[in-house]
Amino acid sequence: MVICLSSGYCNNLEFVGKTLSQHLTLVERNNSFSIKRKNVVYSITIETIGITKKITIAANNQVELIYIENLIFELLRFENIFDGKMYTCESLVIDGRELESHDINKYSLPYYKSKLHYAYLGITFGNPVYKRIFLRWIKLERDIGITHSMFLHSTYATEIPSDLKMALLLQVFEPLSDFLIRENVLTYNAQTYNRTCSKCGYVVVKTRSWTFAERLKAIVSKYGSVIFCKDSKAKIIKKAVKLRNKVIHVDNAKKGVKKGVKKGAKIGAKIGALNGNQCGFYVYKFSLLYRYIILTYLDINTSSLLPKIARYIEDINQQFPQCRILP
Repeated sequence: MVICLSSGYCNNLEFVGKTLSQHLTLVERNNSFSIKRKNVVYSITIETIGITKKITIAANNQVELIYIENLIFELLRFENIFDGKMYTCESLVIDGRELESHDINKYSLPYYKSKLHYAYLGITFGNPVYKRIFLRWIKLERDIGITHSMFLHSTYATEIPSDLKMALLLQVFEPLSDFLIRENVLTYNAQTYNRTCSKCGYVVVKTRSWTFAERLKAIVSKYGSVIFCKDSKAKIIKKAVKLRNKVIHVDNAKKGVKKGVKKGAKIGAKIGALNGNQCGFYVYKFSLLYRYIILTYLDINTSSLLPKIARYIEDINQQFPQCRILP
């Protein structure tokens, strides 16, 4: 996920980042803890004040720079789940030597430099709790593989159309649902059917695979009651699935054309998918849904999360009433 900024070894690294988002929140958080990897102890301090985030890492032995760099990016991805925005590197000091910021950022993945912002879920933790949740997050990120990277690329991309952004974000929920089923968090009652060979008559028992619509319905039903409050969940899921199929499976754009739609109308209108404005609006809700699932899996108390989510949803509903899909 990270390209090495420079080669060599070091003991200390100090990262200072600033958010490029025009939406400012009064953020103030400070945590310090230590972790041990491959017999090296890393002492970590994270300070977030307003638009600035400072991360300091000190190793008790000299280590390859790439290990500390990777830890910095792990912390930024973890903090992003709460912040809803990225902090672009302003300076990086390695053993007292400062690197040029433009040299640093050219090696960073695009989402680290995004100006987009989403719901801020400001929760503070004591140092032991922060460490426990962070280590649990590291394991989760590895377990779900490329899923979280897909989420970041789709959510924070700034140069792709809203329908493509939304379709890519929706795709994240397919592997996420598989993970939740494996962890016994989400229940799937597999249905079986018999298939008979036309030549020999042998009967084979098959298991019907879970459709994307069923996956999305199960996730929204379990986690989306506040996020999609007073929206038509059934209509949203139906339109979201059609959008996802239109973009991910291009051939589907040729199917399901409604009668009476004028020639030259947009494909989304033809197949009843989310339109551009709805995509731009529901990206905020589905990205929040993903983050809420991750945070609940990390054992964050929902009594702390849900009031913040409810206020955010009420705010965007009032700002963009024309984009909502209602019963």
